[in-house]
Amino acid sequence: MRVVRLKQGDPFIFGRGGEEFLFFRRLGFEPTIVPGLSSSISGPLLANIPLTHRGIASQFLVCTGTGSQDSIPEMPTYVAHRTTVFLMALHRLEALIQDMVKAGYPEQLPVTIVERASAKDQRCIKATIGNIVRVVKEVGYRPPGILVAGWACEALAQDPDQLQGLLGSGMPES
Repeated sequence: MRVVRLKQGDPFIFGRGGEEFLFFRRLGFEPTIVPGLSSSISGPLLANIPLTHRGIASQFLVCTGTGSQDSIPEMPTYVAHRTTVFLMALHRLEALIQDMVKAGYPEQLPVTIVERASAKDQRCIKATIGNIVRVVKEVGYRPPGILVAGWACEALAQDPDQLQGLLGSGMPES
C-alpha cells in the first residue's frame, strides 16, 4: 500500500513535515520526502524582488509570523542589508508591524505583500512599514500571502542612486 501526503511548498519550512515524518516512522513506515519550492524564495522571485542584491541586501532571513499554538514569535532585530520574509503572518499584520517598529525597523523601509504567488490572480501590495497597515485596510487582503521587508523590495523598481539616497548611512557596502 502507498500513501501520498501532498503539501504545498516546502513541508520542512514552518510546515509540519518533520512532525509527520516522525509520526509515520513510529507507525513503521519510512517516508520519502520530495522537496518543493518554498514560497519564501519563490514568492519574492515572482514579484521581481531579489532577496539579495549587490550593494543593497547581502543576506535574507525567513521567519514565521505565528509561533507554536498561535503565539507571537520573537522579532528579529533590524539589519539594513537584510531582506526579511515573514510566512504565516498576515492575519496579524498590525501587531507584526508594531513588533517590527519596536525592533528598530524604520518606517520608510519598503515592504511588499505577495498574495497568491504564481496563481493567475497573484497580486503585490507595495508600501512601507509606516503605511502598509493602512494600505491593506484600503485594498483588502486575499490569502495566502507573504510579507517581504527590506530595501531589496525596491532594488529593481528604482534608480539605484535614488535608493542609495534613501538608505543614507545605512547602505551596505558593495
